[in-house]
Amino acid sequence: MTNPKRLLGLFLLASFLCLFAPSGAFAQEGSEKVTAVEVEGNKIVSTATVLAKVKTRPGDLFNQATVDEDIKRLYGTGFFTDVSADVRPYRDGKLVRFLIQERPLVSAIVISGVHHFREAKIREDLKTKEQQLLDRRELKEDAEKIRQLYRTKGFYLADIATDVKVDEPTNKATVYFKVNESSKIRVRRVHFKGNRVFSDRRLRKVMATKQGWWFTAGYYRPEVLEEDNERIKAVYRAEGYADAEVSSEAEFDDPKRWLTVEVTVAEGKRYLVGQVDLKGARELPLPELAPLLKLTQGKPFSQEGISRDTAELQGAYFAKGYMSAMVEPSTRFNTSTDRVDILYAVSEGSVAYVGGVQVKGNVKTRDVVIRRELRIAPGERFDGEKLRRSKERLYNLGYFEEVAFETVPSGRPNERDLVVTVKESKTGEFSFGAGFSSLDKLVGFAEITQKNFDLFNWPSFTGGGQELTFRTLGGTRRRNFELSFTEPWVLNRPYLFGFDFFNTTRTRGEGYSFDLNRFGGDLRLGKALNDYNRVDGIYRLERVRVSDVPDTASAALRDEVGRNTLSGVGLSFTRDTRDNVFNPKKGYQLKTGAEIAGSFLGGERDFWKWTSSGGYFLEPFIPDQVLEFRLTLGLANELGDSTAVPVFERFFAGGADSIRGYRERRVGPRDPVNNDPIGGEAMAIFNVEYTVPLLDFLKGAAFVDVGNVWNRVGEFAQEGFKSGVGAGVRIKTPFGPVKLDYGFPINPDSGEKKSGRVHFSASRGF
Repeated sequence: MTNPKRLLGLFLLASFLCLFAPSGAFAQEGSEKVTAVEVEGNKIVSTATVLAKVKTRPGDLFNQATVDEDIKRLYGTGFFTDVSADVRPYRDGKLVRFLIQERPLVSAIVISGVHHFREAKIREDLKTKEQQLLDRRELKEDAEKIRQLYRTKGFYLADIATDVKVDEPTNKATVYFKVNESSKIRVRRVHFKGNRVFSDRRLRKVMATKQGWWFTAGYYRPEVLEEDNERIKAVYRAEGYADAEVSSEAEFDDPKRWLTVEVTVAEGKRYLVGQVDLKGARELPLPELAPLLKLTQGKPFSQEGISRDTAELQGAYFAKGYMSAMVEPSTRFNTSTDRVDILYAVSEGSVAYVGGVQVKGNVKTRDVVIRRELRIAPGERFDGEKLRRSKERLYNLGYFEEVAFETVPSGRPNERDLVVTVKESKTGEFSFGAGFSSLDKLVGFAEITQKNFDLFNWPSFTGGGQELTFRTLGGTRRRNFELSFTEPWVLNRPYLFGFDFFNTTRTRGEGYSFDLNRFGGDLRLGKALNDYNRVDGIYRLERVRVSDVPDTASAALRDEVGRNTLSGVGLSFTRDTRDNVFNPKKGYQLKTGAEIAGSFLGGERDFWKWTSSGGYFLEPFIPDQVLEFRLTLGLANELGDSTAVPVFERFFAGGADSIRGYRERRVGPRDPVNNDPIGGEAMAIFNVEYTVPLLDFLKGAAFVDVGNVWNRVGEFAQEGFKSGVGAGVRIKTPFGPVKLDYGFPINPDSGEKKSGRVHFSASRGF
């Protein structure tokens, strides 16, 4: 007899299986295999490339979700404009056919209507490229890019039309850019309305939109005019007119060529500063913080002034190690005084110490080269002055375009890690070319320089902080070969080692009354005493040959003909506080040194020389306008049995690099027979130069030069000084800097022309 409990159990089991068994449709999908995968519609992209992008494979169980994901993946490649899948029964399974519509391949780009620019200039910035798939979004961006290029040159009405023609059988496209340049649109006049506080001239000066005339293009660009509105607002708000509003309109005077810009100003009320309070300052005394505030009672109120003073206060705390200090300004209009009261709330935090130092961004330069320039070390209190000096030293290496410091939590109380981030610049270059100078006339040169050389880093030989230079130069009056190497940190200590080999030949001409050849070299040793002071020693050995002295020269000058061996040692001291050695704006450099040469060192001429030079830089009136004072002194005298200092070791003055307005090397003693310059044993030159930036690549300069050269040391300053004044330009070009000066001699010697003189020179560094 059947057990009722057994029957009940079998019934429940059967019900459970029926309840959870897969449906017919699900069973059918999960049980059928993919028997084939095909691609249809592709002409450019290979079938293998398409199949490599999908996960549906022959032999796998068919899964609609996988097919849907494959469609998304094919869309994601960017190759196709449309993708779908056709699934149908095939050989006891499923055939999956991916139906695709490709983006056309750009076979040619045709640009027409371009006259003002070179067609290559248009093509180089296009995202649309030949032999790449067409992207219509990029095509639209390219048209706008061309339009903006034309607007930068005043073609505001330029129109760029695009067209695409597709060859259906091959799916290859020809892209057309049709340019209608139209005419340049220039601003004839900028007119102001509503301005009473500031003159039209003052407001025009801050605008980037300029009136067109001979030396100013005056191109019209509406986006620049919008920025000009903000610039004018900034002028007003800096003087307390916080509610000032500015708008502008442009109307054509001459259709499609000239227009007038009308700027409307609503000046509003002027606000002055009332009470200024500082709250929460305990660790730093108020007498130390108060002078930092420039926005004081009675001054025009401005948000820019508040931001500046806030940054000054916070910087004072950072300089003392309070890296988490916060300064929160708040303002309140006081109706009783009709002024704006300002409150600076200070949250000082605690003193922070340097945890670790991280270096980022250096691809070529070794970490140690950067770390050895830092003036702050782990465990020290953060010090703003040390950080500032560290940044100056890194910039002065010449290896980096950008240097940035930031702090991050270290995970330890009262400690923060210092992160030094650098962006490397090009430190190695091969250059060649030609130039011209007043002294050397036409010259050609070739040079290989690596300022960040590493003798032991094969095969790149970069990143070690050494400097290697090979230079050769040939010209009308000078030929030169030079090889130089410098290691500024020997064994990671601030000891310098370097050497130079050279062979220089000058022919008789401007400033030289003889041919001169110098062949030899030197060894250099030095040590940095601290951040600003260093001492250097040098030993040099040269063979000097003087020839082609005119028969009309004096006997003393003819006696110099022949070969001489010079062997000398020198010692110099340098103090350099300049903020930037390449483009100084403040600080000074002083250098003094002496050299002794003679037979006791194996030479043939006995003499000593002392030279000192100093330069002082400051921004006296306006930022980036630099006033430079420079003084150069020199003394030399014979030793032992020698009767005179050799002519090739004497001092000369006059010309582009000393006293402008006078002929090269013509200031000072002359040969009594033929009046050629023979140099002297004492020299003093004082230069004052004021430079003003005119454009990004152009500076203007005005200068005064005073100095002279005397025959003997005992005659120093006895015959007065020669003076020259003038002006010039400094031009930064891709091939190097160009220096052009016009100097006028104040008191030339009798027989010398009293007219001005142009001094021109070009070099390879700026």
